[in-house]
Amino acid sequence: MRDDMASDAGPQFGAAEPGVPYTFRPVIYGLAPRSDGRIATVHIRGTASSSWDLPGGMVDPGEAHREALVREFLEETGWAVEPGPLVVRARQYTVTSQGEYRHNHAAFHACTLVADRHAKMDDDHELVWLGPLEAISRMRHDAAAWAITKWLRLRAAGAL
Repeated sequence: MRDDMASDAGPQFGAAEPGVPYTFRPVIYGLAPRSDGRIATVHIRGTASSSWDLPGGMVDPGEAHREALVREFLEETGWAVEPGPLVVRARQYTVTSQGEYRHNHAAFHACTLVADRHAKMDDDHELVWLGPLEAISRMRHDAAAWAITKWLRLRAAGAL
């Protein structure tokens, strides 16, 4: 495990199904507000359903933590970001749309929007700007909803 993912893993969300092997997956997400207070979210359209998430995703082997966030954010939204401070870490048991069992170890970072570069590559991801409370209610993973709540509290306290 990379040392930027090795420290405090944060709370655990979800539960493993007994007897099912889960694959460890380091992931990183960004919390990026616009001047109107809305945050970047992605609406992910699948063949049978859709879901909502924060921009971000898997840290590739050998990839630096912050590089992964910049890459994932750009691929999913078309926006370049400058990763800021770590907001929180959390773990989430999940099953992918392909039926793969994953144990995500996530880092959630505050981000600053740099530029809309129109380099979006993920056709099934749509950037949607939501108010933080609406975003919390739509997140597919409890860990992401919790991270938004922690981010809001840190901002209100002037810590971000």
